[in-house]
Amino acid sequence: SYTFEHMEIASYTILIAAARSLGETEVLRACEENLQEEVAMADWLKSRLPSTTEQFLARAEADSDSAKR
Repeated sequence: SYTFEHMEIASYTILIAAARSLGETEVLRACEENLQEEVAMADWLKSRLPSTTEQFLARAEADSDSAKR
């Protein structure tokens, strides 16, 4: 999910540059709003990476089958 968010961030950044270059102000505004949402989601996911990793490792230690779920 974290990686996908960054692909979306890159896509919106490209769309913003194109919209700005073409004078598409409505598209520009919509993409800038969406970009901020994607950045916020990426930050939220990043803040949870350590705990998610720890949970995975704990499950892997306890039972290798549950670590896969």
